[in-house]
Amino acid sequence: MQKYRLAPKTLPEPLYWFKWEAYTTWLSGFALLIVLYYFNANTFLIDKSVADLRPWQAIAISVALLIAAWLVYDGLCRLIPNDVALAAVLLVLVTLAAWGVSHLFSGRAEYIQIGAMLGTMMAGNVFFVIIPAHWELIRAKQAGREPSAAAALRAKQRSVHNNYLTLPVVFTMISNHFPITYGHSYSWLILGRAARDRRLGAAFLQRPPQRPHSVVDPGHGSAGDRGRRRRDQAARLLGWDGGPVHAGAGDRPGPLRPSPFGPPDERLTSRRWGSSSTRRSKSTRRRG
Repeated sequence: MQKYRLAPKTLPEPLYWFKWEAYTTWLSGFALLIVLYYFNANTFLIDKSVADLRPWQAIAISVALLIAAWLVYDGLCRLIPNDVALAAVLLVLVTLAAWGVSHLFSGRAEYIQIGAMLGTMMAGNVFFVIIPAHWELIRAKQAGREPSAAAALRAKQRSVHNNYLTLPVVFTMISNHFPITYGHSYSWLILGRAARDRRLGAAFLQRPPQRPHSVVDPGHGSAGDRGRRRRDQAARLLGWDGGPVHAGAGDRPGPLRPSPFGPPDERLTSRRWGSSSTRRSKSTRRRG
């Protein structure tokens, strides 16, 4: 795969669009929200001990929050040019939204609602920003003009946001299996913490691939050298000699010093080399 700063000189043929993954994910998630929570609002969405809402009121609030989440998020992205300041404002708003929803819906519905709001922001990024920027690039190349860098930068920003929001959304989706999250008295604070730690999750997902074991790491040696050093350390902890375990062409251990756990040479030969005398002694004990 080759990346370009703005656009290639010529458009490749054919072009593959990765957009329906985002669309179908949101559509299927919203369909499940309707079937499980809206059709059974009295059971899953409403908690009379939290707020005495009628089903139509709870559903209307839920849908309105989904729409408001995208409108507020999109407006802030256009108004705040600094990414750090934008991240701080969004973190505060997500935490406040979690606190507000915790006073409207049940614990399960609180987490699902915040996850649906974050998922709506992600799908809106793809539908309203990323894909239109791609279309603008294609039309510009077809017309023989330079694509707009502003649209590409805006699409890149939203793509990075989607990457950071992935794990918080997954966290809210699986939270129903862990009552310790949504059942906690500070469940909204746990949600805010999950949103704050999204960078850690993204860093884990984006970690560079591990190098092959045969590559020598300067200052540490190859993987085989590191393994031998670990085995040497284990040998010393077990009371064996201080020299390397792999001594000699036959890979046999060197002389051993006394150990409080019994004759070390007998233990070693019985475990690693299968001494016949040791096996005979074991069989004798069994017969006895």
